[in-house]
Amino acid sequence: MLQFVEASISKKIQIAEYLYVQRGEIDPVYMQKDLELSNSTFKRYVQEIEELYQAEYVNGIHYNVYALNKIIRFLVQQSAKLALLRHLVFYPGESSEFYRKKTLMAPATFARVLGQIKGDLRHFNMEILQDNGYWIKGKNEQEEIMLFAYLASSFGLDTNELKELVSEFGGQAQLAELETFDFTFYKFSNYQFEEKFFEHLYLFSLLRQFQFNQKIGVEEIVSVDVVTNLLRNAYEENELEAHQRFSHVVHTMCHDTVSYEKRELLIQLFIKTNFHLKLFPYKMRIFDLRQDFFVRKMYHTHPHRRAMIEPFMKQMSQLLNVDLFQREISIIYFLVSENILTFEQQYGFHLYVHSTLGEKHADFLVKELGPLRQFFSEPFVIKKLKDLELLDTHQDIILLTNEVFETYPTDKQYIISDYLTLTEFLQFSVWLRERTTHKLSYPA
Repeated sequence: MLQFVEASISKKIQIAEYLYVQRGEIDPVYMQKDLELSNSTFKRYVQEIEELYQAEYVNGIHYNVYALNKIIRFLVQQSAKLALLRHLVFYPGESSEFYRKKTLMAPATFARVLGQIKGDLRHFNMEILQDNGYWIKGKNEQEEIMLFAYLASSFGLDTNELKELVSEFGGQAQLAELETFDFTFYKFSNYQFEEKFFEHLYLFSLLRQFQFNQKIGVEEIVSVDVVTNLLRNAYEENELEAHQRFSHVVHTMCHDTVSYEKRELLIQLFIKTNFHLKLFPYKMRIFDLRQDFFVRKMYHTHPHRRAMIEPFMKQMSQLLNVDLFQREISIIYFLVSENILTFEQQYGFHLYVHSTLGEKHADFLVKELGPLRQFFSEPFVIKKLKDLELLDTHQDIILLTNEVFETYPTDKQYIISDYLTLTEFLQFSVWLRERTTHKLSYPA
């Protein structure tokens, strides 16, 4: 959605996101080349974003998502393109003088920015027509309100302003009815952005009906049924067509790697993705900027996951005949946040404790190691070593001891002092994780 703001603002947003992902570290050579900026402009943008982060810092992580979201809201508010687009969406059918007054634009600036917006809208087969004012028109009204809802949700446009406009047309009853709707059926997951998206979708549907009635001079009944019936019918038709086929593909391809419950979640994800694409068949790789921040930081922290996720999505796109990459970020966010795929698996293991001071001291050490379980997602056994012969028959156990066993592999035993300090405990925790965590890849 960043195509709807100026290039300079888009690049500042990318720098803010980069600093967030890299925790303040920046590669100037890579960033300048990637953003196609001169050295002086790049330094000026970075300084500006650093100052904004500093202004938002309260406590905790300096480059946090709270600060990033506030910075982005601040930046998009400076966009002349978005300001004009917002007025075209909220107040269609007005004259150029109206829009210039609202946005404080000179005639030449208005013409230039309007031309840029027209270019952006072509990607969605939409245009701006002059017919008793300016109107954004697409192939059908459904796609128009879908785009408006995407824009409003992505850039945080004011929901209250939309409600006030509907109220001015006498839509109080429709607004009250809107409060009773549950959008869960159509959402990827229980995520705030999606709740806002469907709320915007309903509000724009009401507003467009009122505005169209005003334009043609009639007083037809405006109802939320227009969009509820559209969603309900489209979803039922989509599910009837896709459910059996998608279920067969998912249960067949993921039977050995994904649990039944998670396969069912995957099926619903793919059905809802297909549903969204039928409603709005255009590439919206980034459905929500905050999801994008999540995915970028996840890939930066766990780069090996990309080699697992992308082949999985490509394979599923081919088998389902649905281009999942058209909603790439939302799908990845769902896969990770719902823990659908197993990226890192910590295998169960046995940790044995041995002490030359006797069994009571070994019992003491076992008790001290209890908090160690908090560092691992999968259960494991901690017990004292009673039978030394076990080391001869089992060469795969982990041994914590205050005495070296010459006949046992050195990489499987960890030597401690008689009293385990906090520092030693943490050092052992790191050592243990390095030897028990295995990276897995999704089978092609």
